Amino acid sequence: MSLKVLIVGLGGMGTIFCRDMMRRGYLVDGYDISAVARDRAANHCKRVLEELEGVDGYDVIVAAVPISESPKVARRLAGALREGSAYVDVTSIKRPVNTVLREVVSKATLVSLHPLFGPGATGVEGRVIVLTPINDERGEMEVAEKLFEGSKIIVMDEDRHDRAVAYSITLPQLLGYLHRGISGGEVVLPTTSGRLQALASAVEADDPPLAAEIACANDGYSIEIVERAAALISKVLGVLRGRDVVALAGLLEEMKGEWTEWSSLYDEAYELLDGGNP
Repeated sequence: MSLKVLIVGLGGMGTIFCRDMMRRGYLVDGYDISAVARDRAANHCKRVLEELEGVDGYDVIVAAVPISESPKVARRLAGALREGSAYVDVTSIKRPVNTVLREVVSKATLVSLHPLFGPGATGVEGRVIVLTPINDERGEMEVAEKLFEGSKIIVMDEDRHDRAVAYSITLPQLLGYLHRGISGGEVVLPTTSGRLQALASAVEADDPPLAAEIACANDGYSIEIVERAAALISKVLGVLRGRDVVALAGLLEEMKGEWTEWSSLYDEAYELLDGGNP
């Protein structure tokens, strides 16, 4: 018997899940508060709902809503599901929604995931998805593996995950925007700055509102990385003003060491990417 799935939120990610699950033979309905999003997704779902009701009839609800809305949607829908069903949240920052999911009284299996790919992906095959356990890690893993068959699912606790998001997603995005903002209009030589130039170019295809939402929803860790960056820049500025080559070289060596330390936060995830899916 095919799973009956409801995708709540028909933006880029929700539409990917609609297409992917339809290809798997699931019966997929979609819902979005936006009529424009509903119209855009009409060809990717079996049916697009104009009202969100009767949710207890679904085997799985996948919430692909904005980060700020995910706790409210979880509180509204997760408790309405029947025994044997599942509620799956796929937002990028996990602590706020996970807190709500642990408070909700529900007969369903509650699953909190972060797909490490964006709306440009063509499907979930071979992609990495992080599972942050709620109540029953084994049961939640079974739901995730069935729903996203062919993906690579790894487990992280939510605090480590959200901290890793700050250092491996928000920090590179901010560096890219800063590089573009500072060097824009200047002649940039194709030297050792090539990787930073590529990073800066990537922000042109980025989604500033989404980047801002992730950073602000993860405010504690986002503030931490900006404060650390500001402190390091202040040190560099002081050394440069003194024209102290030896001191600057030492400071750069220290920063190389710190980068090695912090980059390990997400190594366990990205070593599974086989050369870089997202």
